[in-house]
Amino acid sequence: MNDDLRPDRPPFWIDCETSFPAAPVWTKDLVIYEINPYAFTSPDGAGDGGGSGDFDSLRQKMDYIQDLGVNGVWLAGFSRATNHFYNIKSVYACVRPDELDPDLGTPDEFKAMIQEAHRHGIKVFLDVVTHGVVNGSPLIEEHPDWFRGGTWGMTDYDYENVEFQQWWVDLWTRYALEFGVDGYRLDVPRHEQTHLWREIAARCETAGHPILIFPERVIAGHFGQRDYVGFSTDVAGEFCNTPRYMGGQISCHDEGWKCGPGAHYRLRGNRANLIYTLLGYNVPIFMAGEEFNAQQVSLPGLERNLFGGGGPGGWLYGSWIQWEQLKDPFHREMLDDFRTTLRIRHRNRDIIHNDRARTHILRIPHRPAMRPIPYVRFLPGEAAIIVIANSDDDPVTVRLTVPLTAMALDGHERYRVIDLWRNAPTVVSEADLCDYAVVTPGARTYQGGARVLRIEPVAKPQP
Repeated sequence: MNDDLRPDRPPFWIDCETSFPAAPVWTKDLVIYEINPYAFTSPDGAGDGGGSGDFDSLRQKMDYIQDLGVNGVWLAGFSRATNHFYNIKSVYACVRPDELDPDLGTPDEFKAMIQEAHRHGIKVFLDVVTHGVVNGSPLIEEHPDWFRGGTWGMTDYDYENVEFQQWWVDLWTRYALEFGVDGYRLDVPRHEQTHLWREIAARCETAGHPILIFPERVIAGHFGQRDYVGFSTDVAGEFCNTPRYMGGQISCHDEGWKCGPGAHYRLRGNRANLIYTLLGYNVPIFMAGEEFNAQQVSLPGLERNLFGGGGPGGWLYGSWIQWEQLKDPFHREMLDDFRTTLRIRHRNRDIIHNDRARTHILRIPHRPAMRPIPYVRFLPGEAAIIVIANSDDDPVTVRLTVPLTAMALDGHERYRVIDLWRNAPTVVSEADLCDYAVVTPGARTYQGGARVLRIEPVAKPQP
């Protein structure tokens, strides 16, 4: 008998002092982009009303995704599914997770899409519906003892069934090792599932393919998805160094799920919120379309109310990406600002990253008072990056007192200050940084909303 399945201990028992496998090293610089593959690309239009996107059309967009500066894709659709929710096909109405949806493509096309993502430096995460499958799933008929009860109008798994647990661990390990999947976002997980995901992560790590687990809710894993209830106005004041990683989703795909058609993205072109949040310390998670302030268009079949029947719906998951909008300068300018922000992030990854264990951050004294509050991230004694965000529509001049002593950066004759947005360097004195004026354009103007400054001591010339 497999020792993990001995009856005197829980299945896949692991000593309570044994931690969840460490997050992969690439988590430090991860930026995640959520995609509904049916609606992200629609080469044949709306199809049956749920979008005609597939694995192959997504594969062809990897140049675009890489150019954004995104290096992780949350794929919210891959397995057989129905239109159980809101009258559009979705991963959350899973028929059986062990079979790919033929409407999306074949196993070879799925693997080719992942390989193309990897060639572009992009990780791929699958959205796993952890609670169960739709009623009538063939899986229920094949293994009735694997199920017990139900939620969301579906039939739930029985996590106490040892045979089911073995199948579950084997399934998700196989997706990672056979297809190259880099991890999983867990939909409505519960604590009793934790030991299974620990086992899956451990097996993949042992096989030389470490994966990332990020649950919707904060249970054991590498970090919680964590939707923003509202954009932070005090990044430094809210900082804590545990847990090591935490997600920060700008627009949850559930926005608008009780509403009719409308604008249910949260960012809505506000550069201040974009830059202030993106250069903070949480793993950034964006919905597709947010990067160019997409005018939300619902899939034609999308209906209001959980099980449909309430007239046209506005569920953000059902946002049908209209790439034609990028012909409009308004959307192109937002896209350009999004790309610039991520370029700043990646080019300054020594300071701007997601690892709380390696992050230093402080509020910056300033006048006049403003919210969001300016903050600085820094490497003690080496360099610092200041983020000033202006949430008003008009330009604001703010005067900063840069905390050089607190950052162990004091005592130098000269400092190089680089405006990272415009790549414009200047050299100033220590006294200058005690009262440093910065003009920050309005939040909804092109190249506006924030200023990002890198400060480094200028080395004295050698005699």
